[in-house]
Amino acid sequence: MGMTQTQKILAAHAGLAEVKAGQLINAKLDIVLGNDITTPVAVNEFEKAGFHSVFDKEHIAIVLDHFVPNKDIKSASSPSNAASLPISTISSIL
Repeated sequence: MGMTQTQKILAAHAGLAEVKAGQLINAKLDIVLGNDITTPVAVNEFEKAGFHSVFDKEHIAIVLDHFVPNKDIKSASSPSNAASLPISTISSIL
């Protein structure tokens, strides 16, 4: 059976003739997306792992879509909110 469209894209970005479900690959990414829930966690883990900059700051997008606009003051000031990350923290890795 042939590959799905997703498998074809992944294979092309990994420089492979084919990929299969469950296979681990090393692929060149077009863009990396984070949102207001995942970005704070990712930035903390990124820093704990000892990294200081991202692979290519032109290919990172952070989308504030879960907590914007905030429903109340408590949500707006939550430490788990990406908007609460100091701009210097995000700027330092980008």
